[in-house]
Amino acid sequence: MSEQAAPLREMDVPNDTVVKIISWNVEHGVKLAQACDWLAQQRPDIVLWQEMQPGDLDKVALRLNMLGYAAAEPPAVREVAEGMLPGASRNANAILLRKNGPFVVQDQFDHSWMPWHPAANITVKMREERSGALSQKSLALVSHHLCYFSAAVQRVEADWFSTFANKGLLTVIGMDRNSFEPGQGPDWDEFERTDAQADVVFRLNRTFDTGDGTRVTNDYPVRVLNQLRYIDVCHFAADKLGMNDAAGITAGWGKPHQYGSRRIDGITVSPSLAALTISAWVADTEELRRTSDHLPTVWTVSKPVLWLEMNAN
Repeated sequence: MSEQAAPLREMDVPNDTVVKIISWNVEHGVKLAQACDWLAQQRPDIVLWQEMQPGDLDKVALRLNMLGYAAAEPPAVREVAEGMLPGASRNANAILLRKNGPFVVQDQFDHSWMPWHPAANITVKMREERSGALSQKSLALVSHHLCYFSAAVQRVEADWFSTFANKGLLTVIGMDRNSFEPGQGPDWDEFERTDAQADVVFRLNRTFDTGDGTRVTNDYPVRVLNQLRYIDVCHFAADKLGMNDAAGITAGWGKPHQYGSRRIDGITVSPSLAALTISAWVADTEELRRTSDHLPTVWTVSKPVLWLEMNAN
């Protein structure tokens, strides 16, 4: 894909038969109003938000007429005065649900044990609109932002996803992976030979040491998700639904010395949920690129069919 923004796909105007879920890393909440304006136009049922800043969740929830569920605070907020340690981060994860929408919260989980950005994690049941009955099964929702500086920390974060597969939960994970998809990393040595300004710190952040001094691209989180048989909804849309441009880049434009544009964000789901996909894409406009250094992923599924899936034996 070129560095030019692609047109926004106008294929899924929300209606009574569609559930819309959006995952987005809104860069430090700097352009909060613009992000909320775009989200309000999309009318999502669920937002999986990364880089929510302290004090912003209530403002976002009010603006979008949604209910907000915050992750445990990052260590920088809990333990560091003003978050001023070198490398300390005040970014948090959050989940928002549309008020009076199709989902009702059952549980909210505290993952303060996580070493970098604790994941936001709730379970919900689906509510049948006419009767108000709740689905038999629950849906696990996760908003996560993996550690940007350590492949070793990412291994712990990624292995945690196995706890959802072990329980057989229907699961939706929206996240900024801060790591490559298998086969997508560069030839790091060649990259540094041909780019005198290559960011060597970025190379360290996006690779791991094999033990003999060789550094290899970190694609561990995606490989774990693949082994657990979770499915990236944009790849599903491209491979199974013919939406060839669905799995677009999500970050890195304008950063040639960090290997340029790349796909490090998205929504990954249980296999039976992927099969319900109506559409999935990366929303990409010049305005969205000015709003954040990451682009949002949009996923729509059939509401009636999701209800059947959440009540299947």
